[in-house]
Amino acid sequence: METEKSQSTQRAAAREKIRERAKKLAKAERRTLSLEQAARQLGISRSSAYSYASDGLIPTIKLGTRLLVPKAAFEKLMKGTQTQDA
Repeated sequence: METEKSQSTQRAAAREKIRERAKKLAKAERRTLSLEQAARQLGISRSSAYSYASDGLIPTIKLGTRLLVPKAAFEKLMKGTQTQDA
């Protein structure tokens, strides 16, 4: 019986650690977007986003096989797009 309580207490403590870690990770702000996320925010298709990225119109960095869009550069792009539309 004592062992069951001890194991239960240990599991509860482990779950709490996991929750705390998840909260910290949720608060951490990512500095990049996936190209798919950028496409959704721009309101364009995924294939168009890849085409624009290969043409250099969407700024990207390549990590391994992934194409990521730096948020700072994406925000500049969005500001430039908004001023051109006005």
